[in-house]
Amino acid sequence: MQEEQNVPISNDDFLNAMKNESNRDPDVSQEKRDELTDELRGMKDEYANGNKKDQANLESELIEKAQSMTQPEQFKKEIASTLTDVINFGHDPVEKLGPFANDIMKIMDGGNPVIYKDKKAGHEMSNGNWMSYDNIIDMLNGMKVDQASKGGLKVLLDDAIAKAEEIQPDENSEFNYQKEYNNIKEKIVESGNIKSLTVDKMFGNRVFKDDLISAIQKGTYKEMGVTDDQIKDPTPEDGKITEEDAKAIYGMITKDETMLKDYLTEYFTKAIEQNYNNNLSPEVRRNKKVNQAPPQATEPVEQEKPQALPLYDLNVGLNTSK
Repeated sequence: MQEEQNVPISNDDFLNAMKNESNRDPDVSQEKRDELTDELRGMKDEYANGNKKDQANLESELIEKAQSMTQPEQFKKEIASTLTDVINFGHDPVEKLGPFANDIMKIMDGGNPVIYKDKKAGHEMSNGNWMSYDNIIDMLNGMKVDQASKGGLKVLLDDAIAKAEEIQPDENSEFNYQKEYNNIKEKIVESGNIKSLTVDKMFGNRVFKDDLISAIQKGTYKEMGVTDDQIKDPTPEDGKITEEDAKAIYGMITKDETMLKDYLTEYFTKAIEQNYNNNLSPEVRRNKKVNQAPPQATEPVEQEKPQALPLYDLNVGLNTSK
């Protein structure tokens, strides 16, 4: 069973299964109807001949039986609705769920049976833990798109664009990178949902994970500052980073929360900077280019940003220039 659990499922297949569940008619089969009819007839006679205590027990049993029939169906409908809500749960639920994606699939197709504990319905997951319906729903709610951070980034982006459009040719047009970096680090990254910031579409259709893996693949280990003891190169003769290597390096970064936060902050700051520059008037941009002094051998400004993977090479423009 463990081997089967490890087989990855595609995001398209997963979403199709959830959509099918949402559209499925949960009606009880005729065979089940007949079985319930016979059982309820027996309970009816028992109820008529019983005392008040017996009748109360039968009433309680009937309620539990009804719940055991309807609750699993309602639960499956609820989680299918949650997981197909792209706006609120994100475009890639399999990425977010990890091994739980296969658990959810088994719940939907009946391969993961309902297990009751203390009269609470739930399922045993592939990690060996039993989770009640409420636990599973809480887990899914915690994986939803960080709308607060997404909205905060939009405010910062709109503000940067508005400032760029107001700058006159004789004014300083330099983007205050350090101020914006610190602002994003404090107000977005440190207070936001890191998983959502990493795998959800925070800026248009751009996803940090996808852009990072793409950037890693374009470089080499030496250029990326990754040493042999951090990750082994399966093709050392050319030093190129394969797709598998890039994903492994991405995994290494995501396991280091401090490093990940640094890269997220730089990624979002560079996106805002690019859109700021794109929205400067043509005359301001010409003057800026003319007035730029040649590079000087000066001490670098101290800045709280990572030094290994050059995310500043990422093309994260949002095509918002006018």
